[in-house]
Amino acid sequence: MQFSRVEPRSQLALSFLFICCSIKPALAHDHFNPLSLENDEPGVENVDLSVFEKGGQAEGTYNVDIYIN
Repeated sequence: MQFSRVEPRSQLALSFLFICCSIKPALAHDHFNPLSLENDEPGVENVDLSVFEKGGQAEGTYNVDIYIN
């Protein structure tokens, strides 16, 4: 019985191809439930939070502490 020998380069190429084909892309999306907000105004029902989903920030002055080890 004869066996065919696979060269190390071929094994590496096949392994690389297998790994590339088995990786699946991942997608993420931030979502905040607006119903969890406390609303002091009873007439306001729809709150637009799309600005915060895109990395936006409310206007104002923020205190920041930076710790360096």
